[in-house]
Amino acid sequence: MQNQEAKLNVLAAPMGHRVLFENERVRVLDVQIKPGETSEMHIHPASVIYALNSSRVVFSFPDGTSREVTAHEGDVTWTDGTTHEVRNIGETVDRGIIVELKQ
Repeated sequence: MQNQEAKLNVLAAPMGHRVLFENERVRVLDVQIKPGETSEMHIHPASVIYALNSSRVVFSFPDGTSREVTAHEGDVTWTDGTTHEVRNIGETVDRGIIVELKQ
């Protein structure tokens, strides 16, 4: 069952974000952002991200800074939580699984 905050997060950045599973402890998202597309600014809590393929993206943050990232298939990363938008600057779909922790 989705809580209100989780629903709002997917509504805020619906392009490319699809909830695969959710319970009281985690939410699992399938993320797919096509080349040239940009997700809207949105929030993720502490999360583990698994790259399903290689891609190049630019993360932009509320303070105006940005960071270019090249992900490789099979990469696993941790984030303490973030607010960002994601722009796919590569030639492949940015595809990954995000496991968000609720506690």
